[in-house]
Amino acid sequence: AQAGGNLGPAILEQLKNFFEVTVLSRHASIPNLSPSVRVRQVDYDSMDSLVSALRGQDAVVSALGTLALGRQLALVDAAVAAGVRRFIPSEFGSDTTNPKCATLPVFHDKLATQKVLRTKAATGTGLTYTVICTGPFLDWGLLRGFMNIKQKAVSLYDGGDRPFSTTTLPTIGRAVREVLMRPAETENRVVKVHSVVTTQSKLLEMAQKAVGPDGWTVKKLSIEAMLESSWADIKQGKHNLQTMLGFIVAASWGEGFGGHFSQTDNELLGIKPMSDEELQGVVNQLAAS
Repeated sequence: AQAGGNLGPAILEQLKNFFEVTVLSRHASIPNLSPSVRVRQVDYDSMDSLVSALRGQDAVVSALGTLALGRQLALVDAAVAAGVRRFIPSEFGSDTTNPKCATLPVFHDKLATQKVLRTKAATGTGLTYTVICTGPFLDWGLLRGFMNIKQKAVSLYDGGDRPFSTTTLPTIGRAVREVLMRPAETENRVVKVHSVVTTQSKLLEMAQKAVGPDGWTVKKLSIEAMLESSWADIKQGKHNLQTMLGFIVAASWGEGFGGHFSQTDNELLGIKPMSDEELQGVVNQLAAS
């Protein structure tokens, strides 16, 4: 549904050689797209526009950003009306099946979409769904998330030693492709996948190997304090990205929020977790990019 942002291009890259892909966009054209990819200009506020764009499509992959997730329900309704058979919502992050994680306001729209998808799948509409959980984006996290490897800056949450599941953008794209290639095995369920289980401290060590140990700014932050601040903002009616950051950090690295996937579908999707050497290679590549 979107080919912009951090994730859209990575998904598109993995799908375009295996499927006929149409990108929905507010704009009539998107620069640098492969000639094999079609662009349909849509008005997200118009059901007719969405239904018309989705007619003839077998699947919808939504990559809407956090602040646009309220529009996803209209996309689900349009998919049903257009006869789409599989809907992959914009999930691609924390394990929202974890009860503690599900209480966080940042996931409210994702959970609302999941509920609607379960209802549609159970009531004979013909629409099925797959929810894909991946943990935080590893490459984005090292460049612009908890770390900025180029500027030698890092934030360590609760000391940085809690293991967590994390996935690179290309692997998330590949997971989407593999789900679409296994419609029966992935129907109406949550699929969990990761590139690796690691810790922030271990990634910092690897980053220091890549760019040198000197000159780093290390911030040590308390997840509990960040959560308190985010809940206080919510009570004041603030719902911006800064407010949501505390919730995202808790879901990724907080104790008991399910950030480390104890069971995954890596084997089903044919995605092998990375070795330490491969992980160091990814860190080196990002440092040099």
